[in-house]
Amino acid sequence: MTITHTLIHLQHYGMCTAKPASELKVGDITIWNTGATAEVIAITEASKHFLNVTTRYATSRGRYEEGVRRLKKDRLVAYR
Repeated sequence: MTITHTLIHLQHYGMCTAKPASELKVGDITIWNTGATAEVIAITEASKHFLNVTTRYATSRGRYEEGVRRLKKDRLVAYR
């Protein structure tokens, strides 16, 4: 797949650079709606078309938690 960087609009945040989920790497910082950020700590292939992306993010109480997102490989994900 060719790396294609583009801009997407996030709710309550604005325009951000984005790339397909298949181009994410461990250590990337993803940005979600309202500006929430998460660091990619692991990526595993869930199926031919999907990835399981494990991220670490800060909670509203100042603690860090991990979560897994199932993303389609061609889904655009905002990052910095």
